[in-house]
Amino acid sequence: MHIIYAGYGIHDSTANATFVISEAYNRGERVFLANNTWVGDPAYGIVKSLYILWQNAQGVLFSGVVPEGDPQGITLP
Repeated sequence: MHIIYAGYGIHDSTANATFVISEAYNRGERVFLANNTWVGDPAYGIVKSLYILWQNAQGVLFSGVVPEGDPQGITLP
């Protein structure tokens, strides 16, 4: 499994979260919630989303998106 891209924010105020999400995944985290702990607050006062694009070992691409406040998050394999 390889995380290709992770972003946190909204529209043109999105921060690249690929490195921190990948590091958390490598430490064993599998559920990712949208919040400011990943890369700070790229759009103060606006509800943001976390977006993750990943590829499995067979090369198939998957993506997930979750808004702030959603307790379900994005679950990676």
